Amino acid sequence: MRGQRWGTEGPPEEAYSRVSRDLPVVFAPVARRLEALPPQLEERYRVNARTPTLSEATRLTAAQPHWPISRAVALHPSAPGASVLIVGRWDADDGGFGIVVALGEQLAYVFPSCWCDACDTDAEEVLDDLDYYLDAVTGGFIEYRDHGMLGFRYAGGGKAHGGSEGPDLAREWAAWGRHNGSPDPASGG
Repeated sequence: MRGQRWGTEGPPEEAYSRVSRDLPVVFAPVARRLEALPPQLEERYRVNARTPTLSEATRLTAAQPHWPISRAVALHPSAPGASVLIVGRWDADDGGFGIVVALGEQLAYVFPSCWCDACDTDAEEVLDDLDYYLDAVTGGFIEYRDHGMLGFRYAGGGKAHGGSEGPDLAREWAAWGRHNGSPDPASGG
């Protein structure tokens, strides 16, 4: 619902430098989801949650260098060729917080990008972003870099891009295995 409350006129200029919402209250559903995420994923998928290694933690801090990572978990799947998922929470001085996720070899995403009144980001948007990356890692995805753009494709469609430079890359990551042996819906099976 980003910016939806402003209508066609858009937000007033001062809204870009103001945070008038109680961010811990607005994002309480996100905090609850992050706490519940590791055991929920361990229950559904053949994956083990643990404290990130130093190199895994470094991926999170490299993606989000402005605020310290207050909590993090690495989820390691048992399926051959499946990607580890590293999820961190970072906390800002104004009561806002966000998520950083790392998957594949080089992919890392930070969200939300802003809490100002103009952006008007809400918990539903942040949870939708989290689900987007969870669908990719649990359902399998192709990580690529093409002409300097790093991103991924997954069975459910859609792309996510970053701006990382480097040599061209294409790697397919397998879906996480489910405990009941059925294919993950995100993988198209």
